[in-house]
Amino acid sequence: MATAKTIPTTSATAPQKDPTFRVYTSSQAATYAQNRGAYPKELYDFILRRHAETGGQFNQLLDVGCGPGNAIRDLAPHFDAATGCDPGHEMIATAAQLGGSTRSGGAITWRVSSAEELRQASGLPDASVDLLSAATAAHWFDMGPFWREAAALVKPGGSVALFAKTRMYSHPENPAREAVQQILDDYEKNVIGPHMMPGNWVLRRFFADLELPWQTDAAQTAFAEAKFERYKWNDYSLDGPDGKDFFGGSEVVPLERLYDLLSTAAPATRWREAHPEDAETERDCVRALTTRLKEVSGKDQLRLTQGLALLFFKKAER
Repeated sequence: MATAKTIPTTSATAPQKDPTFRVYTSSQAATYAQNRGAYPKELYDFILRRHAETGGQFNQLLDVGCGPGNAIRDLAPHFDAATGCDPGHEMIATAAQLGGSTRSGGAITWRVSSAEELRQASGLPDASVDLLSAATAAHWFDMGPFWREAAALVKPGGSVALFAKTRMYSHPENPAREAVQQILDDYEKNVIGPHMMPGNWVLRRFFADLELPWQTDAAQTAFAEAKFERYKWNDYSLDGPDGKDFFGGSEVVPLERLYDLLSTAAPATRWREAHPEDAETERDCVRALTTRLKEVSGKDQLRLTQGLALLFFKKAER
């Protein structure tokens, strides 16, 4: 089992809502689903194991900010029923088209709903959710209302798992590894950095300053601070079980595929909106990145991974 590393909590900030994903077209949502891919099996196993070890049951899963459903399709086979919610109409339409099923053989239920209106829109009764998950989405939530909705919907003894892919990291086996990492870091800080919103930076900091229940409301007692668990993996370190690879592994990624992946990021979309004359040309922000990576490494593909963050909460027993 990979070693999880804890990180300190800094001052909380309330991220703005993302203006990009909510208004995706059907073709953009389909491209997002295709290029974003899955999360590592090791991360899912870790979450499900902690859920079970802390008394969680496996009846109802609720995935919030589900997008086209990539994460919930991987988690749903462990639960009798599963519901995915997202505020983007085309994201939900794409998720429904792609489908997915639970361990009981039933179909995943899809609902258009923001994280702040789950009780009304999800169709789920109070105290019915065993595991509430959010995959690379919580940095766009208005956390106060979200925690109130979660407190109502999650069963006593149930769990909340907020997890995310964060930054891109180069494996030590890559040629010119340090130069490759410097290019990746420069792209994030100086190229798309001006097009980052506060939520993007919350994500890049591994959720270190995401608002927690007791920070949004001093009277919030549904989720006990004493049972809160915070983890991060792969932040410039090989956190795999043998110390030779990242937690969840790494992948040899063709630079053309990296171009497709990074093109789905909202800051890249906003960069292109600000530079329409350069978008998807050789001067495009993502194309310039992949060109620099090839020049420095001499390769058409690189071994890469992404950092991973997990915040794990337990609903207080009655």
